[in-house]
Amino acid sequence: MKKLFVLTIGSILFAGLLLGCDKNIPVPTPSPDAAAMQTAIPATLNPAATISPTPTAVPPHKSIDSSTFIGENRAKTIALEKAGLTANAVRFDRVELDEDNGIWHYEVEFTKDNLEYDADIKADDGTVLSWEVDTD
Repeated sequence: MKKLFVLTIGSILFAGLLLGCDKNIPVPTPSPDAAAMQTAIPATLNPAATISPTPTAVPPHKSIDSSTFIGENRAKTIALEKAGLTANAVRFDRVELDEDNGIWHYEVEFTKDNLEYDADIKADDGTVLSWEVDTD
């Protein structure tokens, strides 16, 4: 029994030494017996039991063909027309292409005097998705 204990400790130390020397060594997966023992431990004693399952991987965004988009300049023009203003009368703070829930849109922000204008313009057809006018 004592030899088994020493052999086990020695194996663990040797494995730790190997893992410390080369990080490319694969970590062995637990045996079915080890997994069964872990699930048999009450959740109060088993911190792994309280961890939620790993979420499924989110698929990467589809590649976009921005050649079908209206472009930043057209998005600015649409927002200015909605406000009844001209480009010379405002200061553009931000024009950015963004995607939310699969819908590509331009976020257009500009100011005139003490008013801040925020518009979300759909990138493929120029539809105004949202519009806000706030005072500073």
